[in-house]
Amino acid sequence: MASITPNANGKRRLPHLDMTPMVDLGFLLITFFILTTSLSSINTLPMDLPDEKGLARPIKESTVMHIIIDDKKLKYYMGDNMKTNFNIESKGEFTALFKLHGERVNQAIANGKLNPTDSFCVLLKPTINSTVDDVVQVVNQIMINKISRYNLLTASKEESELF
Repeated sequence: MASITPNANGKRRLPHLDMTPMVDLGFLLITFFILTTSLSSINTLPMDLPDEKGLARPIKESTVMHIIIDDKKLKYYMGDNMKTNFNIESKGEFTALFKLHGERVNQAIANGKLNPTDSFCVLLKPTINSTVDDVVQVVNQIMINKISRYNLLTASKEESELF
């Protein structure tokens, strides 16, 4: 607290201010804000890693869908057939696209063109212009559609020039 003490000869001296309670209050506020602040959580993306043996299962080209990711745009092709591009935001098109290709793979298995062990695989190929959010959106759609095999690769020069 502030206090003014007179001299012995009765003249007033300069006021004296005790800062101890103010420093205590400051440390209490700092402690309160440190303890009540929630730190931002880390967003992780679960990825299936290969088994420890390192044995890779061969993938037939007819079961693979290539998705090239650019800035908010996608192009996809299955095998050598280049298809149209569509917007990442249209989640209904993802479901229809994955369902269509999955049905083609299942039909080829039923016709005997593929082995029953062959499964649908998606290759994600982001370009230099793509963002992490674009890739995360595509991976989220892959997980929503329960596609168990997907890989993240770098887009080739030819694939990057498609945009």
